[in-house]
Amino acid sequence: MTKEINQGMEEEEQLSTRTVSRIAINNGLKSRRPCVKPQLLESHIFDRLTFAREYVSRTSHFWMYVLYCDEVKVELEPIDARKRVRRRTGERLVPKNVVGKSKFGGGSVMYWGCLTWNGPGPLILIPDTLKADNYKVLLENQIPQIKQNMNMQSPYQLEDHSSTHDSHLIKQTKEDLNLRTLNNFPARSPNLDPIENLWSYWKDRIRERNPQTLDKLQVYVSQEWNRISVDICRKYISSMPRRLQAIIEAKGSYTKY
Repeated sequence: MTKEINQGMEEEEQLSTRTVSRIAINNGLKSRRPCVKPQLLESHIFDRLTFAREYVSRTSHFWMYVLYCDEVKVELEPIDARKRVRRRTGERLVPKNVVGKSKFGGGSVMYWGCLTWNGPGPLILIPDTLKADNYKVLLENQIPQIKQNMNMQSPYQLEDHSSTHDSHLIKQTKEDLNLRTLNNFPARSPNLDPIENLWSYWKDRIRERNPQTLDKLQVYVSQEWNRISVDICRKYISSMPRRLQAIIEAKGSYTKY
């Protein structure tokens, strides 16, 4: 910013970095961490706006009968970029100001989960990469019971467009299970999927228990998942009309969700 301001100015008239920083602060431009969101191209913005306009008139009742499904990785030692310490100059390496990290990162576990209006669905450990063959088996084992719990013969399913989810085998499996999909769900749109909020809520509960081993992590993962209330699930699902309206108001761009 200083370089741009000083371009073409005589040396004695140029502003220092300190001066530019002070002016910025006085005008409310404080130094802050950037918001991290999926990068949106014009095609993504168009698809998001198209989807939002198509479904914004649907009431919360429609979204009650949608299965929100996804895979998630839970790390033993996640790096929390939001964490800060307040310290004096020269105290950077004081033990209380250092976040310890094991040599190999502590490890992680992968799960497939489902959010429904009646509460969290099953949480399934994925021992390896989720591929079309084992995802087919997972759906065949889990979807009938989920549908029974929801008292729905042909619910919708909302999930991202990974190559596994969009494979021909999985599309056929969903048809066989009478599972409808929102095919035009836009890519790079986690802010349109309430299960992302559930993941965040759930991971915070796990992190508070500070698991030290992968075995403990898996125990806490299961316990905290089972403690998720129906009210929490309904809170996130009920926000769908507002999420879509926010997309329209942002003309397909980023929203607070």
